[in-house]
Amino acid sequence: MEDSQAVIVAAVQMRSELGVTARNLDRLESLVHRAGGAGAKVVVTPECAIPGYAGDDLRSIWHAAGRPVDPWFRLHDVLAVAEPVPGPTTDRLAAVARSAGVYLLAGLVELGGQGEAYNTAVLMSPTGDIVGRHRKRWPWPAIEPAWATPGDTPPLIVPTEYGPVGVAICYDIHRVRRLYARGELWTLLFPAAWIDREPPGKYFDRRFPLVARALGCNLVFANHCLPAATRWQGSGESTIYRADGTLAAQSPKQFEDDVVLASLPCASTVPMKASL
Repeated sequence: MEDSQAVIVAAVQMRSELGVTARNLDRLESLVHRAGGAGAKVVVTPECAIPGYAGDDLRSIWHAAGRPVDPWFRLHDVLAVAEPVPGPTTDRLAAVARSAGVYLLAGLVELGGQGEAYNTAVLMSPTGDIVGRHRKRWPWPAIEPAWATPGDTPPLIVPTEYGPVGVAICYDIHRVRRLYARGELWTLLFPAAWIDREPPGKYFDRRFPLVARALGCNLVFANHCLPAATRWQGSGESTIYRADGTLAAQSPKQFEDDVVLASLPCASTVPMKASL
C-alpha cells in the first residue's frame, strides 16, 4: 500500500581489501556520508564490506581452523576479523548511521558464542541502534565452507517509517522465497560480493525483475567492486529495482566505488518485531 510520499535509497558500491578493516571502514564511512548528503535515508553496503570477502585473485580467502580446504587457496584466519554483535565495529557503524542520519546495512564477520563465524549483515537505525541482524543462510559453496557457518536467525523483517525491510546476502538470492512471502516487505536489502562468469548486470537484469515481482517489493543490490578487470566477473554494476520489476537506477561502473540513488514510494507499515 503506497502513498504519495517517497524516500531516497542508496546502494553503495565499494572495494574492500581482505583484512584491511580500518581502511575499509574509512572508505565505507565516506561513501555512506556521500549517500546521506545526497538525501538517502536507507543505505546498503556490500557483503563483508568491512573485513573483505576474498582477495582480488580469489586465492586469498578466510579460513576457520579445522575446516577442509583446497591447498590452492591462501588462507587467512577468520578469527582475526570476527567480532561479536554488538562489538567495536557495530559501535563505529552506529556513529556513522547517526552522523549520516540513515538506516545503514553493513556486512561483517560475526563471532558466535561457540567461536563460530557468520557472514552477517547488521542494520543500524538513524539513532545508532542495532535494529536487525541477518546471518547468511546459504554460504557460497565455492569458498565459504572454509569459514562460514550457515545462518540460524529467523528471516529478518524490520519495520521502518518507510515500510518493512528484509535482508538477503548474495547467494541467499537463489532461495530468497524461502525467507519471505509476497507482500511481507517494502524493500529487500541485498548486499553482495558477486562472483560469476559474466558481468553482474547480465544475470541480474534477468533475475531481479522476477524477484521483485514475486515478492512484491523493491530491491536494493549493493555490490563490491575490484580495482581492475580480472579473470572472473561479478564486479560492480550495483542496481535498484522497483516492486513492479522495473529498473530504478544502476551504476555504469564495474571497477570504481559508486553511490547509486533512487527515489522509491513509501509503503504503509504494520507493527512487526525485528529479529536480532
